[in-house]
Amino acid sequence: MKKLSNLWNDTAERCGFILKSGEIVEVDNIAEDPKNEFEVSEADFEKYYANAVASWHSHTDDFSNLSLSDYYTFLSLPEWDHWIVSKYKSVKFSVKSECVILEEVVPHGDD
Repeated sequence: MKKLSNLWNDTAERCGFILKSGEIVEVDNIAEDPKNEFEVSEADFEKYYANAVASWHSHTDDFSNLSLSDYYTFLSLPEWDHWIVSKYKSVKFSVKSECVILEEVVPHGDD
């Protein structure tokens, strides 16, 4: 099975879903500026929505900080967990009482 830490790279943000089975699925990033943002196609979203428990995407740098775009995307899917993968760690966020909360930090090598 794929590990989130293996999905980081410094050239473009990568993205996908974590399914109920635990499988990590990667989909194409269709953003106009994939080095600095991600966007999932409507077709990919519809394909995986019913079986997903989490989203994931990578940042191209050392930081897994929550961007404003990430914040609003996560709020729009409160039923899922959301992972941001950076060079050295993966960070899990969830939505509680209409707020995005940092839930877990996993240094790479511990996943």
